[in-house]
Amino acid sequence: MSEERPGWVRVIEEWIDELKSRVDSLESEIQNIRRDLYKYISLTLTYTDVISITRSTTVLAGVASVPLSLIKKCIQGWKEIGNKSAEILGEVPWEDIQRGMHMMLVAARASDIPFDTIAASLVEVFGKDAKNAVRIEDIIKSYGTENANKWKRLIGI
Repeated sequence: MSEERPGWVRVIEEWIDELKSRVDSLESEIQNIRRDLYKYISLTLTYTDVISITRSTTVLAGVASVPLSLIKKCIQGWKEIGNKSAEILGEVPWEDIQRGMHMMLVAARASDIPFDTIAASLVEVFGKDAKNAVRIEDIIKSYGTENANKWKRLIGI
């Protein structure tokens, strides 16, 4: 025969069960927050790396010729920022990418890299999104109107 527990014991057991459930829920939320935090830290580190190499490349281009491989590495870095931002934040920071591409155009021009080579690299890395990655006015400033018109034809605007 089972003995009946006092009502206050049942109430305390129910509270304990409810508290356990709440703790489990909070632990799950903390894990999700921790996962998101790691993603944001990763995105921030990627930004830091890409901005650093982009600025270094731009400064170097002011005193020496920069190899195309370094320019491509920067372009790929900005594409990675776009991909990670889309995954983590749900949107691509096109204005940031455009600023980075502006610096790459300046560095490429200072290094006498032909526009057709840079345009091909941009399309290779960004694909159909290349039109969002570069502002026409930045091409005009770095490579002139004729190359800006080539770009427009290449990307279909």
